[in-house]
Amino acid sequence: MQAAPPAGEGGHRPVIVYKSDAERSRVWAEVFAAEAPEFELRLWPDVGEGTRVRWLAAWEPPDQLLERFPRLDVLFSTGAGADQYDLAALPAAVRVVRMIEPDLVAGMVEYVVHAVLDVHRDMPAYRRQKAAAVWQPLPVALARERRVGVLGLGQLGQAVLAALRPFGFDLAGHGRTPRSVPAVQTYAGADGLAPFLARSDILVCLLPLTDATR
Repeated sequence: MQAAPPAGEGGHRPVIVYKSDAERSRVWAEVFAAEAPEFELRLWPDVGEGTRVRWLAAWEPPDQLLERFPRLDVLFSTGAGADQYDLAALPAAVRVVRMIEPDLVAGMVEYVVHAVLDVHRDMPAYRRQKAAAVWQPLPVALARERRVGVLGLGQLGQAVLAALRPFGFDLAGHGRTPRSVPAVQTYAGADGLAPFLARSDILVCLLPLTDATR
């Protein structure tokens, strides 16, 4: 998102709050100091006067969000989704922006492909054998004989399916609403969940953790 910072008040720089762990907060502080000194970055929980906060970046916003920050303009999700927010509780004037960042997608694709291949080639079983000082070769299944299901067909889910496709897996995906994905059998909604799970030997869950998905 490219936009001019909101005008400062009383000569103060516009305030953005970042809510995360200490290590990520340290990195954000370094980047903002070097790249965006026109902002005053505050790191949770040291947010100071809440009435000056116009932007908040967080994966999970704090309780009593609008009571803490009554003049909030923009809520940034520090991930690819925003389903973890109670959007119905936000005023229409508060804009919600989710992160679209190529390295985030690439990192998730690498992680999922590694995990799927690890399970496909029975590495968990071999690690258990190693711990027990046992060597017993296991039957080898071809990728085309293995059914992989991806739960969540957003940007991350579709990128993961595209990366798995060249291996030849039998692929399926499930989303809240119907979608068409090349070379992937797709399911949607509550009615499609049971048959989707039943046909999946390896299940990849890319849903945000919310009350609806828990």
